Amino acid sequence: MHLHSQVLHQGATVKGSADVQVIRSTDKGETWSKRATTVAPVHAIGESDPEPIQCRPFITGNPPCTIVRSDGVIIDLAVDTSSPTAPDSHPGRLYVAWQDHQDNPRGDDLILLSYSDNGGQSWTGPIKVNGTPSDAFTDQAFEPTVHVNDQGVVAVSYYDFRNDRPNAEDRNQLITNHWIAHSHDGGATWTDTQVDGPFDLHETPYARGYFVGDYQGVDSQGSAFRLLSTLGSPGVGEFPNPNPTDEFLFSAPRRLTAWGPPATGAPHSSRQRPR
Repeated sequence: MHLHSQVLHQGATVKGSADVQVIRSTDKGETWSKRATTVAPVHAIGESDPEPIQCRPFITGNPPCTIVRSDGVIIDLAVDTSSPTAPDSHPGRLYVAWQDHQDNPRGDDLILLSYSDNGGQSWTGPIKVNGTPSDAFTDQAFEPTVHVNDQGVVAVSYYDFRNDRPNAEDRNQLITNHWIAHSHDGGATWTDTQVDGPFDLHETPYARGYFVGDYQGVDSQGSAFRLLSTLGSPGVGEFPNPNPTDEFLFSAPRRLTAWGPPATGAPHSSRQRPR
């Protein structure tokens, strides 16, 4: 059985009515169901800087840089292929993760997950994954990825701004962290573990918004999780500049209580021209 997931929406971004949907294949992708199954409606509106700074002096008027480029259209899907005897196993369970909006006026504040135990024919209601405190200066959360290791542990990575503070307190930074939420009971309960950071999102390229790209994901080797993480890095010279984003690989044991240092060797820099 194969699944193809999508977000169905009107226009170029998810604003207004949208749905997470899946279509199914039972012959290894040769043919697909004609009718999509709706997992959940989506109300994502993207992210924004709660206190924008001016970072584009090359544009007339040097307008404030408000947008965090994450519009919620990227979703991720995983399947539990662990042995039925594994301690946290739910064999064959399918998981879909996406970002959504609840009540933060500036952007999406939910990382949601739904699962299916019948091959994608029906899905649970959305389950909140992120542990971002609601009383944070801004509790926005974005860009989830999901994976299940060979023990049945479910891991969802995401970014949030829980450690950000007003500009007067943090020198005009937009403090960002990368997290792993992990569940050992098939998605019923979740625990957050910080992977890396904090870093200043203002140090990422402003390419139609501050942009870490979609260059992150969770995988595993046996019971050990591996996370590819994109972090902002200071540029060279006076700010603003064509800042790089660097790629790091982190590893953690099955219980996800701690993450090791990034893989040795020089990080790869993804340099993008501001627009």
